[in-house]
Amino acid sequence: MSRPDQGGLAARPLAQTGYGLYAAPGWFERPADEWEFIGYGEAMKETPQQAWLARFVAVRPYAFWTNDASAMLEACRTGLDVAVLPHFLGRGDPMLVLHPDYAQVLSRPLWLAVHPDVRRSPRVTLMAELLAEVLQTHAALLA
Repeated sequence: MSRPDQGGLAARPLAQTGYGLYAAPGWFERPADEWEFIGYGEAMKETPQQAWLARFVAVRPYAFWTNDASAMLEACRTGLDVAVLPHFLGRGDPMLVLHPDYAQVLSRPLWLAVHPDVRRSPRVTLMAELLAEVLQTHAALLA
């Protein structure tokens, strides 16, 4: 997701990934001060999505912490709590509702990084171009 900081990698942004506040149906009908949250764990505490959530949550409780996006998605889908999810996971899921006031809480670039040892490989070049084309074609699904 983030721009690679390892030296020597060839990197380019491919698309923007949007995030919103999602919950199982019924959660957002409760008063906001009763919401509980699914947070990103220690390894991801510096990510922009967790930073936004920490400001939003303030003193309200977290009920679950994870660094695994699929665990976060499943916890949210089963009605455990409210989560900041990328739209490519949450949008279109019939078991989730996107809060209209928090539909676009942040956007992050999605990067492609290629190691210099394989950068000129025809297979790697072809795959990189295919990924770029697919992501550009479907950019609206990510944003």
